[in-house]
Amino acid sequence: MQRVIGKRNRGRKSLLFSLCIVCLASVVGCSSQSSKFVPLDIESPQTRITRLDGSYVGLQEYAGKRIAILFWAKWCSKSRRALKQFVSLSTEAPRDTAFVAISLDPLKYEKALREYLAVHPRGRVDFAFSGNGADDEAALAFQASKLPSVYLIDAKGLIVSKTISLEILEDSVAAGVPERWLPERQG
Repeated sequence: MQRVIGKRNRGRKSLLFSLCIVCLASVVGCSSQSSKFVPLDIESPQTRITRLDGSYVGLQEYAGKRIAILFWAKWCSKSRRALKQFVSLSTEAPRDTAFVAISLDPLKYEKALREYLAVHPRGRVDFAFSGNGADDEAALAFQASKLPSVYLIDAKGLIVSKTISLEILEDSVAAGVPERWLPERQG
């Protein structure tokens, strides 16, 4: 009898250990590690984005505009906070700046995602969702491996920054974002 109980306890310990590993992996995957500015100055990938209505838009359609791209997921609490900031920034930014929020939620969460977006402000953000999760075409092209991730693209199509924090957008000069990404100064 003791032998059966010992095996059962080992099975429970193994299950508990496995659950801890899964939880840890999901928390790490949704971390905002650092707001460090990562200068890139590399050409933006020419990828297409699947909008919420199912239509496609290529990044080249934003030519001549500055673009801020947020990769996020509804299941990630840090992503939801980042999205709220992103939407707020979109309403304050100059019109020559485009804001694109790409959800990396899987297709099975589409209904929940649409319900979430229906009750939250959207600002001037162009929302995208392919249902492919981490295998989203744009996410793969940008190599967006952490959530939330923000990419800043200048009007010439160069990625000037990749960050895992929106603080860089809120205080861009102090964070060292190149001047060419900032709005043109008047007078």
